[in-house]
Amino acid sequence: MNEFKCPGCFDKISSYAGLCLPSCQHNLCKSCFERMAKTCIENKQLVSCPMCHQVIPGWILGKTLGVKWEQDNAENEQLHIMKSLQDGLRLWSCPSRDCKNIMFIKIEDWDEFSNHPHDLVDEDFVLVDTGRLVFCPGCSKWICIRCRSEDHPGTSCAMVDSWKLENASNHENFQKLLNKGEIKLCPACQSPITKISGCNSVTCSVCVHPDKMCWETGKPRYGPKSCGGGHNCH
Repeated sequence: MNEFKCPGCFDKISSYAGLCLPSCQHNLCKSCFERMAKTCIENKQLVSCPMCHQVIPGWILGKTLGVKWEQDNAENEQLHIMKSLQDGLRLWSCPSRDCKNIMFIKIEDWDEFSNHPHDLVDEDFVLVDTGRLVFCPGCSKWICIRCRSEDHPGTSCAMVDSWKLENASNHENFQKLLNKGEIKLCPACQSPITKISGCNSVTCSVCVHPDKMCWETGKPRYGPKSCGGGHNCH
């Protein structure tokens, strides 16, 4: 059985009885986490990891402490955001997918297109490459602050921006075809399917699910959640 030493009470805790913070992967026993989090919220402080001081997402507090504590924490976060903005700070949010890391950065001398070092508040916010790259401790990735993308060595920011526009355009065109019904999603694996003519009973070429798909309704042809037959899908 895997164990870890809780940095709060210094007891040895089994992994299944502990809490691993998803933002930084540090472990705490549930009792220490709940006590620390409630104390922070009651004192109008942001709840952060005691090891690396990364702010803990509100949904974790809601899951471990309950909805009331999550709501109280959200009010605290709003107070801190307003105070920080009044003190001449701005919020920097990591653009990486699934990374929710947010840090405060001084507005003074902040210019995403400049080539000089910036005055940064968070010590973990490391700036390199003449002001182009920052290291995000939330996802452990290098981020280009000029085009808000993951580091792209050997590729210009203009090219990355061009790819973003192209992908956005492709997504928009796909969504239009989906809304028109010219493309439908397989009810089993969600892969896109097109049909020009023929029977409404369609087999997905990706998952080849035996229940097939009724093109008319978008439901499985067979099984408990089927279309019930008809629709020229026999």
